[in-house]
Amino acid sequence: MVYREDMYTRALDLLQWADVAFFDFLHPPLTWASNLVNVKCRITARLHGLEVYDRSLKDADWSRIHLIASQPQMLRWQRKKNWEGVPAATSEHTINLGVDVTPTAKPKEVFGHNIAITAFTPLPRKRIYTTIESFYDLLAQTRLAEKQSCWDWSLHIRGTDVNRNGWRGEEAAEYVDFIDELAFEGRRLGINDRSITLHSYMDDANWQRFLAGTDIIISNSMQEGYHKSILEAMAYGAMPFVHRWIGADFIYPPQCLFLTQRELVNNILTYAALSLTEKQHISLQLQDIVKAHHDEKKLAIQAVDVILGVNS
Repeated sequence: MVYREDMYTRALDLLQWADVAFFDFLHPPLTWASNLVNVKCRITARLHGLEVYDRSLKDADWSRIHLIASQPQMLRWQRKKNWEGVPAATSEHTINLGVDVTPTAKPKEVFGHNIAITAFTPLPRKRIYTTIESFYDLLAQTRLAEKQSCWDWSLHIRGTDVNRNGWRGEEAAEYVDFIDELAFEGRRLGINDRSITLHSYMDDANWQRFLAGTDIIISNSMQEGYHKSILEAMAYGAMPFVHRWIGADFIYPPQCLFLTQRELVNNILTYAALSLTEKQHISLQLQDIVKAHHDEKKLAIQAVDVILGVNS
C-alpha cells in the first residue's frame, strides 16, 4: 500500500464497504485503519516478522484488530521476545509462507558451483558482507584441498531498489560501500572478478532462469520473516543453507541449518562432495517439503477460511 492521500481515500471507502479487512503485513496502514471511528468492519492481519519493530504499531488500537495470523516461526519469536508492540493475546492462528510450486524443476543434471543470496535491502542484518567473507574462506579451503579449481565457485548476490538498478538507491549507502570495498580487496588479493556478481532487479522470467542455475542458496540473516526466495529456490532444486535465526528449525530440515560461518563453509563443502545422484535425491526431498507445506494456492484457501472465520 502506498501513502498517497487519494489511496487512503479509496482505502477508506473500501473499509466502509467491507465486512472483513485483511492486511498482509503489520505496517502503518494497519495502525491507520484500526483508529478509524467510522469503520465497522472486522480487521485481520498477518505477522511476517520484523514489521513488529515499526514504532507506529504502538499507536494501533488493538481492541479493533480481531485476528493476527503469524508465520509459525514468528509466533515462536513473539513469545520469546514478548514484544510490546503486539499484544500477548494475539491469535494462535498460523499460516506458512507460500510460493508457486507449479514450475518445480527436475533435479539438476550438473552441479555448477553457483551460490546465491538475496537481499532486497543491503541492511547489516542480511549479513551480505559476512557472506562474502565466508565465500572467500570457501575459495581458500577449496584451493587448499587441491581437488578442483577454487574458481569453479561463484557467488551471486541479488539485490534491488526502487529504480531497479541494484542497491545504489538504497538508504544504507555506507554498508554498500563496505561491501564494494570488500569485493575490491578480494580482487586485489587475486580473487577472480567473475567469482562475485551483483544482480539488480529481475522480472519473473529472469528470476526463474536465475533459480534454474542456482545450486546453493544461502540465508545468512540475523532474522527473517519473509524468506520466499529460499523456498522458491528449493522448489527449483537448490540446496538451502539457512542461519539458525529464531524459528528457522520450524521450516527447514536440520541438515539445512548452520550457526557459525565455519559451519556454513563446511556444510557447503560436504554437500559439494556428494555424488550427483545424492544431490538429486536431496533436491527431490526438499521439493516435496515445499509442495507439502508451502503451496501458495492451498495456503490461500487456508488464509481465506481463517480470515472469514472472524465474521462467522
